Amino acid sequence: AQFLGLEGLWQKVCEGKLPARCNKQWFMETFCGISAFEFHLRGFQNLFIANIREKLNGNVKPYDVIALMCALPTTRSFFAHAYSAQVEVVTFDGRAVRHLLLLRPEHAPEQKHVVLLLRETYHKTAYFTQAQMKGTLFPVSGPKV
Repeated sequence: AQFLGLEGLWQKVCEGKLPARCNKQWFMETFCGISAFEFHLRGFQNLFIANIREKLNGNVKPYDVIALMCALPTTRSFFAHAYSAQVEVVTFDGRAVRHLLLLRPEHAPEQKHVVLLLRETYHKTAYFTQAQMKGTLFPVSGPKV
């Protein structure tokens, strides 16, 4: 499903059905880990609804795509809010943060699983950010060995 969603998004990019800032270069940088330099060097601006699956680098999770589509005015209506559930997560400092899950309430995961996923995502992001700042992590679009 993740790949199908990204393939559909790529098709909309190629057809010009998204805001101008959501162009082919943006897609390649965001979902394929391809730098602007490599994008132009390899002529990806000329791709039109090619097999994009082989270029996806696997760093994007399905919820990233859904969050993006919910933020874009042209795709926001695809998600029926009648099939949504809200989960409230209490953070380590006692704040309550609400998360909207776009699914039927009876299919919602237990709150503890959502908390663990969010916590793990935060820790990985913090770790990789620190590693990159210290220079111990190579950029995603860096040289291949």
